[in-house]
Amino acid sequence: MATACFLLGFASFASFPLLSILCVVSLAINSINVVRIFFLLFTGRCQNIYEPDLTAGENLAAIFSIAVLFMGSMISFH
Repeated sequence: MATACFLLGFASFASFPLLSILCVVSLAINSINVVRIFFLLFTGRCQNIYEPDLTAGENLAAIFSIAVLFMGSMISFH
């Protein structure tokens, strides 16, 4: 099933690039929610142990890295 969706996505990218990008984004968001619900159901609520979150510099570096990976995946190699 995943292979069929993968091939269908590549076939539709040439005809409908915006729709294909929106499909990939919605799939990523859906996958994040599935993993969140899985961990919530099987591991319970997380305990807040007061660890510091990412600093501003680390947050900026993470956003930049994800943006580069996302843009790199959208490059078409013919």
